[in-house]
Amino acid sequence: MKTTIAIFGFTLLFIACASHSAREKLGAGIESEKEAFEKTSEDSQKLVTFKENERIVISSATIKMEFLEPDSAQNQLMLIAQKYRGYILSSEKSKTSIRVLASHFRDAILEIEQLGKVKDKNVSGEDVTEEFRDLGIRLDSAEKTRKRYLELLSKADKIDEILKIEKELERLNGEIDLLQGKIKRLSHLAQYATITIEAGKGVKKGVLGYVFYAAYAGVKWLFVR
Repeated sequence: MKTTIAIFGFTLLFIACASHSAREKLGAGIESEKEAFEKTSEDSQKLVTFKENERIVISSATIKMEFLEPDSAQNQLMLIAQKYRGYILSSEKSKTSIRVLASHFRDAILEIEQLGKVKDKNVSGEDVTEEFRDLGIRLDSAEKTRKRYLELLSKADKIDEILKIEKELERLNGEIDLLQGKIKRLSHLAQYATITIEAGKGVKKGVLGYVFYAAYAGVKWLFVR
């Protein structure tokens, strides 16, 4: 008996260690939001110069699900995020948000739905094309204005004139930084779709569970009649 208990305890310890090791290895392979954001920053200017018929859409989905093993499902969500070149945005006991490349948005949703029972699902897309266009125009205008002020600064020879130009350049630099930040943010959200999974624990019926359920259904049927 003691030997059996010892073996059982060792098995549990081995499983726990293996699970912890797998999580560490898995976490190391997932990109952070900062890393993904830096990648999209390089392409944000390309998006500003998109063609007239191109649309920029931010895709998102919220899926309410039941899992028999929520902890195991959370690990699987990490793997799905990694598979579709994304990352974990946030992870709580009953709610996990991941981001995946928008080109794999539907594939990721289909794979997530295989992990448990879907109770509700909401998929949406926000068209930010006009906002993107407006930000691009404002950024271009601010950069051209800054260029003109730099030319004026190179020719200015009076202290008060130089101070006025420098003050205006400081304002423009702040405006340009703000616009670039908004463009990069929208660019990132357009390239990475967000999927939020709200998890509940499903109940697995045993043999007795099915017997009692059948008895309850029979009694309910008699009274309803």
